[in-house]
Amino acid sequence: MTQSLRKGIVLIRNAIDLETQQNIGSMSLELAQSEKFKFSVNSRDRIYDAISAYPNPTYLLDLCQNFLSQANAIDDTIIPSIPTHLLFLKYKNKNGMGYHRDDGKNDGKDLYPVVSLSVGNSCRFLMKQNNDDELIDIMLNSGDVIIFGGECRNILHKIHSVRLNTSPEAVFNIIGNERLNLTFRYAPEIIGKEDQYEIFDAKDTAIKNKVEQKLN
Repeated sequence: MTQSLRKGIVLIRNAIDLETQQNIGSMSLELAQSEKFKFSVNSRDRIYDAISAYPNPTYLLDLCQNFLSQANAIDDTIIPSIPTHLLFLKYKNKNGMGYHRDDGKNDGKDLYPVVSLSVGNSCRFLMKQNNDDELIDIMLNSGDVIIFGGECRNILHKIHSVRLNTSPEAVFNIIGNERLNLTFRYAPEIIGKEDQYEIFDAKDTAIKNKVEQKLN
């Protein structure tokens, strides 16, 4: 089911079927075995790279463009695009991520949308445009997609917490008690500079913690 949460935010429930979720889980194992994941913070691992560097990039691009097509059909501020980069996150416990905006140099160009796919454990996901804005509070489950674009491209958002033991059994059997998050971005100016962004910047963490304190 595709629904607009507000102009510039589209939620697609059950965007991918169980088999595709299993495929993403298997890809995570393959990436782990090749030691591509880098430790981030709060027991979270990450890969930031060009989509062309991932296993089966055409498969990933087809998925993302299908999500964007569905979103654009109900919200024309979601600009159809061909993403260049993928941030692949692995949440290994209940810890989430503080309030932040995806507005860094590697987060995407202009108002081209960010496409976020969840696989594995569910999470509580919070969004607000500004400090005094109405809070959007939803659960993201395995197979769900949320897309930011248009006036909400740089909306503040937060992973409040990960709900352990909520992954579909068929996915749990592959990745264990984890949440995978794949976020697709259009950042052509970063092509060839991916190694500058493979490690999470500790300075950014401090800034985001200050923002979170102000918003809580």
